[in-house]
Amino acid sequence: MIRVLILVAGLLVGGVLHPSQARALEVVPDSIQDQLNAGRFWKASVALRAHLAPLAEASLEDRLILAGAEAGWKNWPGVIEVLELGAPQAGESPGAYWYLLGMAKEQLGDLGSGREALQRFLTTEPPGSATALVARSRLLRNPAVPPAASEGFSQVVDGLVALRQASPVLADWTALELAERFSEEGRPEETGRILDLVVGAASGRAGWSWVADAWARAGDTAQALQALEALDPDAPIAPAPAALLEKVLPLRLAAGDTARALEEAVALIGLATRGAGPLSAARLIIEKGSGLDGPGLARVALALGRGGEHDLALRAWDLAEGAGAVLSDPQRLSRAGSLLSAGSRASARAEYQALAESLDGNVAVPAIRALIGLNRGQRAQARALEDELIRRFPEREEALQIAFLRGDDLQDAGRLDEAIAAYERVVAMSGAANLAGLARMRWGHIHLTRGAYAEAASVFEGYLEEFPNGRRWDEASYWGAWAAVQHGQPERGARLAARLLEGGPLTYYAVLAEGLDLGTPSTGLEEGRPLPQPAWVGAELSLLEMLQGAGLERGANAHVAAMKEAAWDSDDVLMRLAQELNARGRTMDGINLGWELRRRGRTWDKTLLRVVYPFPYRDMVMSFAAERGLDPYLLAGLIRQESAFVPDIVSRAGAVGLMQVIPATGQELARAVGPRGFRSDALTTPEVNMHLGTRFLADLLRRYPDLPLVLSAYNAGPTRADRWRKFPEASDPARFTERIPFAETRGYVKNVTRNRALYRYLYSEDGPAATDR
Repeated sequence: MIRVLILVAGLLVGGVLHPSQARALEVVPDSIQDQLNAGRFWKASVALRAHLAPLAEASLEDRLILAGAEAGWKNWPGVIEVLELGAPQAGESPGAYWYLLGMAKEQLGDLGSGREALQRFLTTEPPGSATALVARSRLLRNPAVPPAASEGFSQVVDGLVALRQASPVLADWTALELAERFSEEGRPEETGRILDLVVGAASGRAGWSWVADAWARAGDTAQALQALEALDPDAPIAPAPAALLEKVLPLRLAAGDTARALEEAVALIGLATRGAGPLSAARLIIEKGSGLDGPGLARVALALGRGGEHDLALRAWDLAEGAGAVLSDPQRLSRAGSLLSAGSRASARAEYQALAESLDGNVAVPAIRALIGLNRGQRAQARALEDELIRRFPEREEALQIAFLRGDDLQDAGRLDEAIAAYERVVAMSGAANLAGLARMRWGHIHLTRGAYAEAASVFEGYLEEFPNGRRWDEASYWGAWAAVQHGQPERGARLAARLLEGGPLTYYAVLAEGLDLGTPSTGLEEGRPLPQPAWVGAELSLLEMLQGAGLERGANAHVAAMKEAAWDSDDVLMRLAQELNARGRTMDGINLGWELRRRGRTWDKTLLRVVYPFPYRDMVMSFAAERGLDPYLLAGLIRQESAFVPDIVSRAGAVGLMQVIPATGQELARAVGPRGFRSDALTTPEVNMHLGTRFLADLLRRYPDLPLVLSAYNAGPTRADRWRKFPEASDPARFTERIPFAETRGYVKNVTRNRALYRYLYSEDGPAATDR
């Protein structure tokens, strides 16, 4: 009964539109309906407020539409304001009202009022409907009587038992969230009782230590240890041995049983030397002594060094040697690293010098690189060590990188003949290496810069002759074709570009090749074969929607994993599942399944391409593109690269949402273009994120003359883009792209350019050429 108002806002699953609400939608202006259909809830809410003014005189149906729009962009105070202007009267449909009010109250921390509203909502719904089950899950996690009281806890248990009869999966994950809360509150009996209600192995596995954790928080270490010792190691939910030991060790120490703790510390070090648990075990062994032999003490030293405890690590290395251990070269490397970190530079230098004589590149190369670092202020010695590394281990990535960067520095300095010689040396060192391929490309581009097109074409063709399926075959094919065309040899160019033009714009260089006008059109791709529609997929997707609607994200993730496992043996069913996950906003899962099918050998067709390059939020993208004067396929391609259409994704740098807007940038933009009262968490709302991100993108398009500069600025910042636009290649967008110094930004520009062409190819019947700005 509330699908339009709430499902579209991402709050509920299932339901149908009530006739009174359908009538209300009929009187909303078409422009506002278009905004709602496009997911433009903030813009629609602003327009609705003006359309319905004064709100106090608006009908309940009209206010429900406005409240749904406010909920769509998570403006919970706005939802409450609109709804509390008047509750449902006799004869009015109250379901949507009470659910929206309950959700808004919960989100703002008013749990009592939220619970009351959801309980009233349940009186309007069939008890087994999806919306009712979601509300029941939420109410169990927000009970009327505090679960600390026996009456409250009994109500929770009874409610879980009843929920299990309707939906075992929803009941399991609801119980698991409750058990985790009880564990955090230090209530072991309740934690155990709730976990006993969990049946599914996937959900039960997450809580293996929660009873013990609850006893520990309650201050009963003995009971915590007893709970861990009672775990069945052969049970489906049993933890890995190292994880169990990591949990036991601090409890054993807290209980004062140092002897047992040492035994368990030794066992843990025998299983792992990385992480906080092994580090704690290693500290204990050094502090208390353990009777370990030399090899065992060497593992202790490794754990301490990897954990940054370098003084203790050196002590452990001495003990290991004193106990008869003969250190291997990798262990000596670890000790040398600890010597350096502990400030013993002379001793570290001596150790590295000895290790640098090794014939094993896995030992000598790290040692030589460490010596280069120790000689960083003495350029002649550092250069000599670099030369030694290149001479002795020319095929190693470290040596290739040094040689390549020398060529890069020479090219930046305009010493092009010397740069070519340096790049030739990289190729001679290890022709099949990735950096050798890049060196050939740079070498060819220097010829292009000089207008020596025949020489450039020969360099690119030489790569293709040696590596016809190499990592850079498409790059060499395009630039070889381009050079041949510039040299007046279009037939040669067509031959080089022919492979690129098979199958549509699958690569960046295929996109560029279509702009060469060689008289060889792209052959394109066909639609994929019809896919099955197994009944179980639909049923499991309904469960997924319930888990998401209930806010049980951990359960939703586990359920997706279970669906993948069930579909794994059939490529066609896996493709169908990928489509359905994309349609429900699980784009990262859907895209990854598409790539899995490619790894299995499935050939590209348009169906598979649409799985790997989905287009959720399509109406919203089109709306913002029209509003800002942007190419909608550029916008889609950029979002696909930035976030894969995951609205709440956060990068390591703190960028948020679909267009990866930095909160500080969002704050600055919001001051100029809204929304008022901007909060950084609003960036997880697709509309707000796209509103601010498209404004930034439009500003960059006005500032820079070519798309590669625009995308460079979006990815690496305008300051770097301003510096790079001074490169001599900047007048040619495609050649400038190859010259971008940062590999990440260079790849970003190429990917977004390709994505734009792919989205136009897949989702538009016509439009400007793929290479248009």
